[in-house]
Amino acid sequence: MVSGAQARVPFIVLVAALLYSLAIIATAVEVNRPFWRLDCGNLSNDTGPVAIHRNMRLLALVYGWGAVAMFAVYGFSGVRWQHGWQYGSALALIAFFFLLYVHISDGDRRRLRTRRAMLRMQRLTLLHGACALAGLGYLVLSGKMWSTRADWPGSVIFLAGSLAVAALCLISAHTQSQIAARADGLGPQQSDAANGA
Repeated sequence: MVSGAQARVPFIVLVAALLYSLAIIATAVEVNRPFWRLDCGNLSNDTGPVAIHRNMRLLALVYGWGAVAMFAVYGFSGVRWQHGWQYGSALALIAFFFLLYVHISDGDRRRLRTRRAMLRMQRLTLLHGACALAGLGYLVLSGKMWSTRADWPGSVIFLAGSLAVAALCLISAHTQSQIAARADGLGPQQSDAANGA
C-alpha cells in the first residue's frame, strides 16, 4: 500500500487493501465454521462467549490494520494528509477497546452466557455491521473513492475496512444465532445449563 501510494497508483493500494479484507473474511469463516457444525450435545457454558471473543479479536485485527495502514501510508509514502494520524489513532483506540473488552470479560464469562446477553450482543453486532455498510455506501455514493485529493489512500483503507467489518459482523451474528437456536433445541433445563442462565 505504501509503494502504491508513493507511485500514486490507486489500483495497487486498492488491491492490497482488498486482499487483506478477503484474507480476514476467509479467516473469520474458518474460525466460525466449527460453531455452525456443533450439535446440541457439544454445546457448553462457554460456547457463546468463546465465539464472541474470537470474533471480537478478528474485529480488533481489522481496526488495528486500519490504524497501521494509515500511519504507514501517510508516514512513509510521501502523501500528506493532516487527518491521517487522527483517523489512525482513532482506529487504534477502537482496536484497543475491543481487546480490552475481551480481556475483561474473559475472566467472568457468566455475563455473556445468558440468553438475554447473547441476544443483546447479536443486536449490537448487527448494528455495528449496519454502520459499516452505511459508511461503505457513503464512500461510494459521495464520490470520495474517485477523489484525487490527499485523502484518497484513507478512503481506500476505509473502504476495505468497512467491507471487512460488515462481513465479520454478519458472520458473527450468524454464529450467535446458530448457537442460540441449538441451545433452544435442548429444552428449557438443558438450554439453561448450556447458556449458563
